[in-house]
Amino acid sequence: MKNLDIGRKIYKHFFNNVPSIAFLNEMTYSQKIPSIYLKGGFKSIIMDWDNAAEFNNYNLELRYRTAYIKNNGKRINLLWNSSLNSYKFQRCIYNRLPINEYVKSIVSHKSNEYDRALILYGTDWEMFNYRPQTGEVTTGEIAKIKNILEALLEEEGINLVRPEEVLEKIPPAEEVSISTPECPLPCKNRDDYNVIRWAVSGRDDVQINTQCYRLYNHIKDIESINGNSAEVNSLWKSLCHLWGSDYRTKTTNEKHYYFRNNMGDKLTKAISFKERKILKNFLPYSQTCLLYTSPSP
Repeated sequence: MKNLDIGRKIYKHFFNNVPSIAFLNEMTYSQKIPSIYLKGGFKSIIMDWDNAAEFNNYNLELRYRTAYIKNNGKRINLLWNSSLNSYKFQRCIYNRLPINEYVKSIVSHKSNEYDRALILYGTDWEMFNYRPQTGEVTTGEIAKIKNILEALLEEEGINLVRPEEVLEKIPPAEEVSISTPECPLPCKNRDDYNVIRWAVSGRDDVQINTQCYRLYNHIKDIESINGNSAEVNSLWKSLCHLWGSDYRTKTTNEKHYYFRNNMGDKLTKAISFKERKILKNFLPYSQTCLLYTSPSP
């Protein structure tokens, strides 16, 4: 919840607005997700169709439509991303698929009977024109994205719209569930990895996750003593940063050292702050209690 709350405040600061649609991290879903995002102020989420549909008997037309999920009497709207569409988009950008063939594959989803929505791309964005770890020299990829979008707009019946416009043009009419006994935690690239990879696959993951939980518990203790304060909010923001995947999977020495130093600093501050608050709030009462309960000479 804290990362959602902090993120919305940052959006408000820079854009004077807050998003109502959330793109689920790594396209990972659990049954608790709707309540978390509803509590965080979101009205809609975007989840991967390809993995969600594998063990659910969805109508195939549903992939082009919005839906909704019910949770404790409340509902959150659902839009569908597609991992397969995203990888096809990447292949086109990487010159492994001609633009005309890519456009043809997208147009093949068009229906003469119904309005349909299709998310073209829903995964890493920062990789275009920037792949430092591979040593690959990349140029012109952003310009190629522009060429792809222009080529799509030349096709009859194709329009580019924002996600919120999809919800307006194709309102959610069908309730769905996503988790199944076969796959209770669907996520993208499930054949290659799953949700626990962030716990076991990176450099020193067990240790750094343990330290994150340790800092989390210290902050919760401080919050219970001191309530919400600038110091507490600063620690929450730091923890959200330290829990980021950049310090786990495919991290660099520089990032790892930064994590170690920053985590040590924040743990020291949290422990010191907690001790001061405990002494300030409880020591006078304990001293009084000791004086009153001491036996008379």
